[in-house]
Amino acid sequence: MERIKKRIQSPITDRPGPGSGTGHPNLLLTVLTTLFITGIVIGAICARSAGNDVIEKLVQVIRNYMEIRSQQSMAVNFGNSFAMGMLCLILLYLAGVTAWGAPVALLMPVFKGMGYGIVCGTLYADYAARGFGYAALVILPGTLISTLAILIAAKECARFSCGIFTEICLSRSSRRDSVKNYSIRFLLLVLFILLSAAADMMAIRLFSGVFLTK
Repeated sequence: MERIKKRIQSPITDRPGPGSGTGHPNLLLTVLTTLFITGIVIGAICARSAGNDVIEKLVQVIRNYMEIRSQQSMAVNFGNSFAMGMLCLILLYLAGVTAWGAPVALLMPVFKGMGYGIVCGTLYADYAARGFGYAALVILPGTLISTLAILIAAKECARFSCGIFTEICLSRSSRRDSVKNYSIRFLLLVLFILLSAAADMMAIRLFSGVFLTK
């Protein structure tokens, strides 16, 4: 009888919810990955279809950026890469502890993909095959690792935020997870950002300028 009473009093807490850690986390990660790839395609198309004036400005900006990176010390390149990765991670973490964080989690992979697509499209427009070589050896290693971290962070952000949203709308708990566990998972993702920054630093050191020497 006591069991039945407890069951009636808390009908939702024993069921998996959006932030409970059950459900379909792989499906959400697949959706986020698809959004990232879509962003790459959109960015590449924008770079290829832009007017000559826009292309020239993009080429100049990217050339200056690559030149600066090639002249900076390894420590500075590491610090810059780490700071950029951490900025995305912090934005997703903060969005996740609000009720409106899910849209941020969905948009972050799109914008990151668009940035990568625009850079690759512009490099191809200016350097052809050598531009792809630069993208593959200098940009891609760090980008792959940081993108993996951001996709996982976006998944955690969306799930945790959906749990908060459900609590506010339904006035009842559907989230088993705690802020502590949520924070720990993000702290572990910092290791990926560190690894990404190290990969980016070494790629610049070893391959910067090899493909883009005119």
